[in-house]
Amino acid sequence: MSRKTPKQRRPDEPLFGDTNSRRGDLAIATLLGTTIIPVALFLLAE
Repeated sequence: MSRKTPKQRRPDEPLFGDTNSRRGDLAIATLLGTTIIPVALFLLAE
């Protein structure tokens, strides 16, 4: 029962395995971006 590679490979798995959480972050980031950009342009235009 020696701990070898499985625990070392686990940190790499979420980067590719948890695509749903990453997609959620991207969705939130895009929503924030689409709301912040027009506001910034509006403030710059004033």
